[in-house]
Amino acid sequence: MSTLTEFLISHQATLGIAYTPVMTLYLLAMISPIWSAYLLICSAISLAPRERYAWMQNSCLYLRLSIDAIMNPSSLVIYYYAIPYLLGKSAYFSYFFFTNQLGDLSIIASSYFSSVFLGYYLWYAMNTKIFKKIKPGIDFDKEYLMGFYSPSRIFGAAAVLVALFDFEPNISYLLWCNIYIGTVIACTSYAYSVYYASKTAKFLLTNR
Repeated sequence: MSTLTEFLISHQATLGIAYTPVMTLYLLAMISPIWSAYLLICSAISLAPRERYAWMQNSCLYLRLSIDAIMNPSSLVIYYYAIPYLLGKSAYFSYFFFTNQLGDLSIIASSYFSSVFLGYYLWYAMNTKIFKKIKPGIDFDKEYLMGFYSPSRIFGAAAVLVALFDFEPNISYLLWCNIYIGTVIACTSYAYSVYYASKTAKFLLTNR
């Protein structure tokens, strides 16, 4: 049993019903190096002279898409639940999961991140078409880069760890709490962006 697990268990009784929210935030703070690196890269992208050089615009876009894909908490939720449901009895299942020493399912990291990259780029391509229908003439690449960062990716740092490592149940539970919070934020943000785009279809920030 790790020192962190012992610390978490020792506070379950003292914190009571506040245990989950308090320790979820505590673990989010512990994994701050991951989401701090994300924010640092986003800062570099926002400061880059993208308007001056076309190649830099494309490079910043692909970099932002890549880090958003890696840090997307929704991707892990879909991967973890959809694949066992769809391929649980298939021979292909072993390409995505394996059974660890505790008898639990563990993610094959290379398969996960490959799926995440492919899925997110397809998702982005689909959204360019969706938003083109909502706002004809929109430059979706510029619109995407206008947002400094995606708040859900802060919580998505937990998804990176879960995909890479196996954790003791107490730690895993709190990491998954962060992942679920991030997924709710991501879905809500996306729904709002579609709603806002439809309400402002005549106003194109990128085409003024």
